[in-house]
Amino acid sequence: MNMLAAVVALALLQDPAEDLRKHVRAYAKDGGSAAKAEILTAGERAIRVVVEERGDPSGAPFEALTDLLLTLRFTSNRTARALAFRDHLSTRRVAVGGYGKLSALIGTLMTMDLKPGLRARHPYYIDPVACPSGGDEVIAAEAEKRQSRAYQELDRALAPLGLDWDYRYGVLFISTPARLWPALPLRPLGESDRERLRKLIAELDANEVERRAAAERDIPAFGAAAIPLLKAMDGSAEAKGRAAGLLKVIEPRHGPQAWTASAAMDGQTPAGRDRETADRVNDPAAQLSLAQYREDRLDALMGALSRASGVEVDCPALIADMKVTADTAYLTVRDALLLVTKTHGLDFYVRDGRVVVDAKANVEKALK
Repeated sequence: MNMLAAVVALALLQDPAEDLRKHVRAYAKDGGSAAKAEILTAGERAIRVVVEERGDPSGAPFEALTDLLLTLRFTSNRTARALAFRDHLSTRRVAVGGYGKLSALIGTLMTMDLKPGLRARHPYYIDPVACPSGGDEVIAAEAEKRQSRAYQELDRALAPLGLDWDYRYGVLFISTPARLWPALPLRPLGESDRERLRKLIAELDANEVERRAAAERDIPAFGAAAIPLLKAMDGSAEAKGRAAGLLKVIEPRHGPQAWTASAAMDGQTPAGRDRETADRVNDPAAQLSLAQYREDRLDALMGALSRASGVEVDCPALIADMKVTADTAYLTVRDALLLVTKTHGLDFYVRDGRVVVDAKANVEKALK
């Protein structure tokens, strides 16, 4: 079996969503209502599968599945702001052709005509974990310009980069499908595949550079199944570094969903000063702006958020100098906190009248 066939076979072995895939393929072929009903029933859990099945942006299924994805993205998120944003993407037509940088295209697509002679740009955020260059990726040029709806062009631009989008926290949010959407449970690997994966993980600590390189090349094909083993890597410092490097590649593409609307604070039952602080965080009328932060210290950004919102925000010394990236405007206090903490694997809760931002594991311990 050649390498490509082996990877395909492995993917099928891990995939518990084959029935859903069949419905997606049937819908892409003839637009059948029965297949569409099954997909819509799955809701957001179907999005990763639909994205995978869309294929090349120039192919016939792409446009039909992009239309379906637009419906899926707004099935549960039906606030007035979200639906207004959906309508903007659905009705705005743009003439596009030769592309430049991703950020420039997104800026064009997000420009809104408020009234004749008055335009504004809807805020957007590019997940720095999924897209470390911050939107500097160059998109392939098209020979001829075409008229396209904004959401269709957004999908065409993001798909070749392995990225996806949604409306989160009041902004257009760009990340990977894995970080945006829930995954269906993995089907357990067979014993032979588990053994091969274990051996490849061990090869990260091999003496011969060729063996290490081969392991680093082959491990990503195992996708999410490799994540727990890489995190449990027990070897030399160099081997742990290689495992950490592989996790940076695999987790954004195959790992658990990062972007959710919940925070540790939501599980608390605060009283007194803490109740007042939680209410201020959750107040939808409290709007503020996050200026451009590119690899700046976390405590600097949190200090600015605290001054702008009047909510005292604290982050422990161990994570205070963590480098963070944020650039958006007109967010609520809650959305601003979610945006920053979800990006960097953090969480927040309230204590002694303050919002405390910390690593997820530390937050869990503090709230026990």
